[in-house]
Amino acid sequence: MNVEQKRTVCILEDDAVVRGALVALLRSRDYYADCFCSAEELLQAGFQRTWACLIVDLRLPEMTGIELLKRLAEDGFEIPCVVISGHGDSESLAQLSQFERVCFLAKPFDPSEFLSVVSDAVCQSHGRQHVRAQTRDPHLDQSKRRF
Repeated sequence: MNVEQKRTVCILEDDAVVRGALVALLRSRDYYADCFCSAEELLQAGFQRTWACLIVDLRLPEMTGIELLKRLAEDGFEIPCVVISGHGDSESLAQLSQFERVCFLAKPFDPSEFLSVVSDAVCQSHGRQHVRAQTRDPHLDQSKRRF
């Protein structure tokens, strides 16, 4: 795996402005990004095992972020995932807690916090020891904080 592959993340965000801002943030730290505006588009393109992490909006048209995570898990794909949303209701957060290696960030989030979470996800993806809890939402149980 080359350096670019080790630092490539997948962004799934339907809002073009937010997607562009995420790409700019990631590029500022020398990450590469493959971007999609719908879960269907991502699935049609094919899930890449070389992605270091997945950044996915919780609410998407047609298939939600949670539905995508379920589909990927059923298909045997395991990847650290950063779920972002301005709509983190308790039901959605409870559903997210069933997945391994998932971190939730509520929009709007601090750019440095986002970059820190992505860095931790990428490190975890490559088998490095994880040093701190990753869930950034107080509604999730402490025991569910992980990547």
